[in-house]
Amino acid sequence: MELPISFNQNIKLLKQLQQYTESIFSPFLRETPHIQENSFIMPLYLVETALHDHYVTTQPIWVTYEFYDKMNKIHQATILVTVQSTVLPDRRIVLKELNQNRSLILDLEQILTVSANIAE
Repeated sequence: MELPISFNQNIKLLKQLQQYTESIFSPFLRETPHIQENSFIMPLYLVETALHDHYVTTQPIWVTYEFYDKMNKIHQATILVTVQSTVLPDRRIVLKELNQNRSLILDLEQILTVSANIAE
């Protein structure tokens, strides 16, 4: 014979279930401040076209790219650059970072996004 479950026990079980569910899904519901809202990976053809357009106009652009550090961990960085060359035969491109006044040679596959929104 089954024992009847009281109303208070039902509430207690529901609260425990809610706490358990929240603890499981909390990593997915938490906001991540480092990821941009419009973050996505552009198709390679669009990246190449945008870089070529900005090489011709010499306007600065924001470029988001990925790279590995010395510990072989992958990172992303967004930098303000001008395009210094067209796409080279080995699918690399020369960019000049405006903030630190240094040149970078990146593979096209490293570049995730190109944004024409110039920082003021």
